Amino acid sequence: MQAAVHERYGSPDVVEVRDVGLPAVGDSDVLIRVRAASVNMSDWEVLRGRPLYARMQGPPRPRHPILGSDVAGVVETVGAAVERFRPGDEVLGDAMWHGAGTFAEYVSLPADAPLVSKAHDLSFVVAAALPQSGVIATQGLERVGPGSEVMINGAGAVRAPWRCSWPETPEGS
Repeated sequence: MQAAVHERYGSPDVVEVRDVGLPAVGDSDVLIRVRAASVNMSDWEVLRGRPLYARMQGPPRPRHPILGSDVAGVVETVGAAVERFRPGDEVLGDAMWHGAGTFAEYVSLPADAPLVSKAHDLSFVVAAALPQSGVIATQGLERVGPGSEVMINGAGAVRAPWRCSWPETPEGS
């Protein structure tokens, strides 16, 4: 399979697309054929090795050279102990803490990783953008309410303050 690999920390110039072996599938793992993967700030940090916590994967050089953390795809194979997923299931998930890179044709993840079934009416591209970014946005919005001002930071580094408009609540509620 082909994958986006980086053997050392640095700029995007250190990334090469090359042939690598298929990831191993253990008894508790799910092999996913990647249909889409999104790019997050964490991917950029892991590529550069900065800030310093991004080197938790390996101080002198990346221990897991395939980049990528968010994924949407189709389950290809499941390990013998996996009951939650079946081949053919459409899924989305976050591989960040599992040492698996999603910028590849296939990724193997533990079935108990942050991995869920994809809604059938959701495209793979949209689904791949949800795991990290969606969770972070949801966590942030849980802390705001009517009259709050929020800053939406993203969409290709566009940074602009936006007023959040909340629906009016009925009297007495």
